[in-house]
Amino acid sequence: RTASSEQVRRPIFREGLDQWRHYEPWLGPLVEALGPVLPAYPEVPEFGP
Repeated sequence: RTASSEQVRRPIFREGLDQWRHYEPWLGPLVEALGPVLPAYPEVPEFGP
């Protein structure tokens, strides 16, 4: 389903931004696998057409 015009105008649900922290205890192996990519993430250029 696509968002309705009413849904698009709603503010972002900010309280949900930290929901990932519930899973933080299990993210260690992923963080290790990503290695230096994770700290550099904001600097990685966009890829695309």
